[in-house]
Amino acid sequence: EVGLPAGLKALPARLADLDRRVGGQIKGVLDAEGFQAKPGQAAHLHPAGALAAARVIVVGLGESKDMTVETLRRAAAVGVRRARDLGARRVAADLLEDRLPPRQQAQALVEAAILGLYTFDRYKREKPDKTVDHLTLVASDERVVREAGEGARRGEIFGAAAVFARDLVNMPANEVNPTYLAKVAARIAR
Repeated sequence: EVGLPAGLKALPARLADLDRRVGGQIKGVLDAEGFQAKPGQAAHLHPAGALAAARVIVVGLGESKDMTVETLRRAAAVGVRRARDLGARRVAADLLEDRLPPRQQAQALVEAAILGLYTFDRYKREKPDKTVDHLTLVASDERVVREAGEGARRGEIFGAAAVFARDLVNMPANEVNPTYLAKVAARIAR
């Protein structure tokens, strides 16, 4: 999964490198689909063995001047859902090291993956067979990796807390009554 800002004359360096490795297929797919890199717009291709990845997903980020952590979070959610729908179990997401601090990016990407893939299926007999089991954040140097690791841990905590709250909201009132909520609150406080 790679984010692409709108309005660029050429592909950013990391995406251009991927494009060279797949013989120009990325640029070809983006041109064929009229990809404008609008926020939430996504395109994908199958690199046919040119990469270790089975698919490359490019997600639009909108204009660089409008880039925020929330923009990145929404784009990452779009990308990870597309990956899940295509049957991917493992996803690698590229950090845009020149846009936002790595810690913020990593937190946003991890939160987006957790929340973007959220489904409440506790009472369903048949669970969805398409799930993403693993997310890897890709960065170019050790300093970025260290900062991203801190952000990823924080994103995982925030995402898990939001999922827990969503589960409580989605559970029926005969299970989540005041007594149950008090027990949960006491357990969390411990």
